[in-house]
Amino acid sequence: MESAKLLLDHYNSYYLRNYDYNNNRTTGWHLIATLSMYRATGDPYYLNAAHIIMERCKEREMPEGGWTRQLMP
Repeated sequence: MESAKLLLDHYNSYYLRNYDYNNNRTTGWHLIATLSMYRATGDPYYLNAAHIIMERCKEREMPEGGWTRQLMP
């Protein structure tokens, strides 16, 4: 638990500054881990981080719905 918390605290502080991604899987795993930690601790810090991740995902949604899957730049 301590290792997971240290890892997610790093990801949800450093990586969420000017959050961007080039593959939708990146946000998916980040979101799963973040919400798992929220569920385990009830700490709203993780819920807020999940909101930031989702807001960025929503910005990238195509007008007709869904997202493109970019495997390479």
